[in-house]
Amino acid sequence: MSKRVYLAAGNERVQRGAVPISVGGVRAVRRSSWETVLGAERSRLLEASVPTLRTWVQRLEPVSLREWELPRTTLEKLQSTTSTDEEWLVVKFTDGSVLATDDFSALGRLRPVAAVIYPELDSRLWAWCLTHAWSSLELALASRDAIRGWSLASASTLTRSLLESVAAFWYETRQLCGAWRRAKKLPGGDDRPVRVRQELNPRLLKAFRGTRLKESPEFLRAPNVLTWIERLARDAQAPVVTDWYDKLSDAAHPSAYARTLYSSVTFMHESHGKAETLFSYSPIVTTSDDEGHDSFDVAVNEFPRLIADTWILCADILLELLPLAFKLPADFTLTSRAVDLVGSPYLRNMWTEEPCPCGCGGSLLHKWSADFPLPRISKRSIATDRKINHET
Repeated sequence: MSKRVYLAAGNERVQRGAVPISVGGVRAVRRSSWETVLGAERSRLLEASVPTLRTWVQRLEPVSLREWELPRTTLEKLQSTTSTDEEWLVVKFTDGSVLATDDFSALGRLRPVAAVIYPELDSRLWAWCLTHAWSSLELALASRDAIRGWSLASASTLTRSLLESVAAFWYETRQLCGAWRRAKKLPGGDDRPVRVRQELNPRLLKAFRGTRLKESPEFLRAPNVLTWIERLARDAQAPVVTDWYDKLSDAAHPSAYARTLYSSVTFMHESHGKAETLFSYSPIVTTSDDEGHDSFDVAVNEFPRLIADTWILCADILLELLPLAFKLPADFTLTSRAVDLVGSPYLRNMWTEEPCPCGCGGSLLHKWSADFPLPRISKRSIATDRKINHET
């Protein structure tokens, strides 16, 4: 009997009964058990995050938002398109342009510059945060279902999208939190709202409206996706993430890794004169003639495990990132009193947590000049068994 040399690492012995099929001198069994192929630890980690992910979905599903943006216009255009019975608050700039709003409260009338600027920024911050959260949670649950269902083409593509989404969310959270931290310490005065907008608007515009489309203007040009991935890998101290992303991209495009999604490891004769690969739409386990019928090798290649490892890391980071990211719009809302400056509500059904509605537990001071801490994510080390360990 030829000696089997596995070119890809990761054999796991599994005691399961099955009906063997003879394939090229190696008995192979088609199985539908993703737990068998991924192993007990990965299977546990794939399930461990799901209840918390679903809790976030339940929290955010009822939330609705009215977002608006105020492009600069001119006073002449505004006057020519409004009637005499309309009341608008206007902020004039030295170049002759204006920002204006017709939605303001009694407090907003007393603080016209703040009433024009703060609610608009607030609505855009919430739109940025909510859309990132909704899409990341949806991708996390959909990719996990694809892994469990052994839909490997879907699993690899969805997990790659999840990694991109989490990486972009983290990158933009760092950028915007840094801008808000600086803006929050600006000195008081009638021009503070304008200066806050000057600090936040360019980064918020690129984060929320940024694109890689060729025809897009430079001020809307989003960073290359590898910039997001490398930043996440560096801050989480998990450099293997960049290698995972390369392989997931190879499978999505479709290239060599797409061709091996449904294959076993390669069995090489000890002479290196012959190599065999088994292909199956279901997970594969094998046994040799000299082994008992109840003892099997998991023969799938390492790529499905890489998909699972990527998902486990992304879900872990996402659950740490969500509360960090939500502190940003919440602190802006409470510090600027944006919702008190408008005449009609724009954020509905947002959950509250005690002792502070932003969920900070009272650790943040929601007032001007108070510090806003920069977000940090835990360092991760990927152990040999692919278990994710946190380091403080």
